[in-house]
Amino acid sequence: MLGKKWISCIVIIVSIVIGITGCHTNGKMQVEKISVSNQPAVVTLEGHISPLVSINIIPNISGKIVTKPLIKGQLVKLGECIVKVDDTSYKKQLALSQQVGTSQQVLAAHKVTIKEKEEQDKWYRLYKEGIISRVEYDSLTRHMTTSNVTTLSTSKELQEAMKNAQFMVQNATIIAPVSGCITMVAKNPTMAVAGQVLAMIQQTSPLLVSVAIPEQYISVLKKAQQTGNLTIHVISDIGMMEEGKLTYISAAKDPLTGLFVGKILCNNSKQIFRSGEVCKIKLITNQLTPQITVPKMAIRTKDSGDFVYIVNKKGVVDVRSVLTGEVIGGRVIILSGLKKGDTIVVNPSTTLQIGMRIT
Repeated sequence: MLGKKWISCIVIIVSIVIGITGCHTNGKMQVEKISVSNQPAVVTLEGHISPLVSINIIPNISGKIVTKPLIKGQLVKLGECIVKVDDTSYKKQLALSQQVGTSQQVLAAHKVTIKEKEEQDKWYRLYKEGIISRVEYDSLTRHMTTSNVTTLSTSKELQEAMKNAQFMVQNATIIAPVSGCITMVAKNPTMAVAGQVLAMIQQTSPLLVSVAIPEQYISVLKKAQQTGNLTIHVISDIGMMEEGKLTYISAAKDPLTGLFVGKILCNNSKQIFRSGEVCKIKLITNQLTPQITVPKMAIRTKDSGDFVYIVNKKGVVDVRSVLTGEVIGGRVIILSGLKKGDTIVVNPSTTLQIGMRIT
């Protein structure tokens, strides 16, 4: 008799377990089979901002920097003096070399003049004594002219010293090659070292924005781009906006993500954006394109992103990560993650879990 009671208890417990695992606890749930419909091609994607131009500032001479040291985040303008190396000693060397060179040229010219005068007197005396003819005298003295003094040069060592001093003075000042932002500075920004990077300037206008575009939008975006019917908004994290221009779409999709790479040029005229930031890209065209939509209430969100509950042919629940787009008339455009024929739970309850069976 006692054995029969234990068997009855075991049967009841097993029945309870089967009952719990075989159904959900929140009543009826509505499901929907995924279909495709034509919707306006409006899509918002994540963009990554990078500079169009990055330039290293490399001094040609070494020395102490006499201007304010460059700092990370500093904005500079094209043509602006951003670095000045102390060139006092080079200017003195150049002035001294020029003075010495002038003195040597005057002395050399004086010596040549005296020598030519002595030579001319000698040939004139021989002409007067009848030893040489007038024709010979003219021929011998024709090349003698003080105009050659202007072509006299200083010594080779002096020329090299002047050339070196001029180079140092000319390269003591560094002008900003572009307007942009200082994004990197050497450990010691008060000293210039010839041939070593002192700082990096990244151009702030225009900027390049990279974006991953779902395959279903590629053809319609290309067509809209050709007809001039494509509007692009580059949107900051606080909602500020600038216009953009689509300049590139990759020929093939990324085999890992199934998405195409697009490049968007943003003038950044308001200086809203900075290189390295993440922004939103909104692509807008009134052309219709086949898209998948689901009810907004079907979308759930966790730290890893948006997802929906799907139901397989046996009625077992699972989850599927999705990339969501615009909300149109209470329905969310699904950019990736679902396909035609999938079945989703429209009104998932808070107790719904993977592996539960629903009918």
